[in-house]
Order: sequence, then structure tokens, then C-alpha cells
Amino acid sequence: MNPQDFLQTAKNLSGSQYEADMRSAISRAYYAALHTAYSALPEQRRPNLKARDKSSHSKVIDAYDGWSKTIEPKRTDKRLIKEMLIDIKNQRTRADYELDTAINKVDVSDSLEQAKAVITMAIAL
Repeated sequence: MNPQDFLQTAKNLSGSQYEADMRSAISRAYYAALHTAYSALPEQRRPNLKARDKSSHSKVIDAYDGWSKTIEPKRTDKRLIKEMLIDIKNQRTRADYELDTAINKVDVSDSLEQAKAVITMAIAL
């Protein structure tokens, strides 16, 4: 399966007016970005996602953080990927776990746009 298939699912769900679909769209957008970012990491930087010592999500984010620091400590594309993954992860956590917090079309649109940006940058690495 191509991780970007999740992005298409997110787009499909984003047109719905049902909050559950909008929440699912945010989640799918996040996973599209996360899996694409993971796949774009050089082999020597890819974390072992099967080890149970730390969240696989955090491992991917940390891998980009470490990579960005070895290249240039300023704003690199790797650092931007890390920062956007954190933002989208926070949105996904809100959508999946904070059921008393309303989700709207703007939230979905923001998540989709950030996911697309991560995917575009990761593919370009």
C-alpha cells in the first residue's frame, strides 16, 4: 500500500459534514504524512519501529530532528518536516481523543494542507 492512499481517503472524508468523517480525515492525513516521511528517511536514519521502547511516531519525528541538526542547525526542510509532523500529530490526537472538542472544516483543511506539504517535502529529499 502507498502511504499517500491515506491522503486520498482523507480528501474523500473531508467533504463530509459529519464530524466523525472530519475527525477521520484528520487522522488519515496525519498517517499519510507520517508514513511518507518515514519512507523518505535514508536507511541509516530509519528507526526500528518494531521495538517497544518508544512511540513509533516519536521515533520518526526524532529521526528528522537529529537529521536536521547534523546538516544545518537552522531551518532546514528536515526541521520543517519535524515541526509539521508534530503539528499534525497534535491535530490527530485532538481529533481522535478529545471528543468534547468540536472539529470543523477549517481544522480538516489545515491538516490536509500540512500533510500535503510534508509529503511534498519528504518526496523531494
